[in-house]
Amino acid sequence: MSRLVPQPVRGWLKEGVRRQARRRQRPHLALDPGYWDLAETESGLTMQGMSLSDLAEEFGTPMHFFSPHRLRAIAQDFLTVPPEAQQPHRVFFSYKTAPVPAVLRELHALGVGAEVISEQELELAHRLDVPGSQLIYNGPVKSDASLACAIRNDAFLININHREEIRRVNAAAQGVGKRAQVGLRIGVGIGWASQFGEQAPEPALAACREIVAASHLDLVGLHVHLGFLNSPDQLHHLVSTSADFAALLSRELGVEIQYLDIGGGLWTPSVRHLTGGELRRNEVLEWDLVRPDPTTRYSVPQYVADAHRFVRDCFATHGLPAPQILMEPGRAMCSPAQLLVTQVVGTKAAGDRDYLVLDAGINIADALQGEFHEIFAVRAPRAPREHKYKLVGPICVPSDCIRSTWYGPRVAVGDYLAIMDTGAYFVPWSNSFSFPRPGIVAVENGRARVVRKAECLDYLTALDVPSPARRRGPQT
Repeated sequence: MSRLVPQPVRGWLKEGVRRQARRRQRPHLALDPGYWDLAETESGLTMQGMSLSDLAEEFGTPMHFFSPHRLRAIAQDFLTVPPEAQQPHRVFFSYKTAPVPAVLRELHALGVGAEVISEQELELAHRLDVPGSQLIYNGPVKSDASLACAIRNDAFLININHREEIRRVNAAAQGVGKRAQVGLRIGVGIGWASQFGEQAPEPALAACREIVAASHLDLVGLHVHLGFLNSPDQLHHLVSTSADFAALLSRELGVEIQYLDIGGGLWTPSVRHLTGGELRRNEVLEWDLVRPDPTTRYSVPQYVADAHRFVRDCFATHGLPAPQILMEPGRAMCSPAQLLVTQVVGTKAAGDRDYLVLDAGINIADALQGEFHEIFAVRAPRAPREHKYKLVGPICVPSDCIRSTWYGPRVAVGDYLAIMDTGAYFVPWSNSFSFPRPGIVAVENGRARVVRKAECLDYLTALDVPSPARRRGPQT
């Protein structure tokens, strides 16, 4: 049928359908700023008693503003042991999520350990005086030097990623004259696989045989990480499959698993993954993005309680004692404790969807291209969202768009927007594409202090090697 309709007519019909869809579209209700402990005054949003507009004017934009108070509150939710627990669990923060010393110091002061995946992160943990008893070393690439360092300092657990790594970990332990406590990362049929772990049961069992036979390794744990975890069913599958494999180890090798490392991956309640269809409708049909309801999402207290219940029940099914639970939270712990303030530096009229040109682009907010993050107009967060905008950054490439359609109040040059939940991955994934990366300001109890300076050109060029001076020819 489409062949009988001329191309110009088909294009006209499609555009007519799009116009009708755009007319019917209305913005969804924005999330409550109070979820992030933000208050509202006549001057707009405030954080810990300080106006975000005033903070932006004092420290410049774009700028991350970090709440130590909120970080500690979330961390305490992870650390709290449920009343019905058989034994306490242990929490190790995922360094790759937010490798910021100011953030890490807050967590370590509460007793949260370090989960590192590289020699660089291991060195950072040592500089922050994290003892080996509070450290888990993960990752598919562990240098020989870093393995020796971790074992020498009595790392609590080294999780072997794949079978070929066993020999290297054993050699590192032998080299420093110590035995190493190790776990094996296993695949359980859902979540991340590919380069991560050995699939249970057979490939993982073969790897465990080799670990048990190694001269300087003690197999004490299993490590499972799904990557994205947002329901009790996913967590139950992870635990039950791990318990099945632990029972197999007990029968075949006589190994009793002491620790079950359930990894991380728990999502932030106010953030969600966006499908390709949603992103296309937001761009083409100018549909607003549906907000998640934080009150119905998988919460930290429920996750912790479920972990204890599932481990107890699943291991009891096999007549095995429940191992101690190890957790490696990342985004769910630190994402809601930070926000990014950006300024509108330009506008461009474009029909009924104007452009807002921001001083923050995809170099520091790339996550918005695939995730929902709430965005507030700082001066009027509750004002009717009657205007449609396309939010673009300062970089001279067409892809520098952080939201194709955003509904907000009337916004002008000089106004500020607050992008929520930037405490996870925004900092380590950012880059210096044409513009320097922003700094971080900690805000607490009506006081603000810089904990990471914004980049400058001298910093960006500090590692460049100067060209040798040219020799001048003989003077005549």
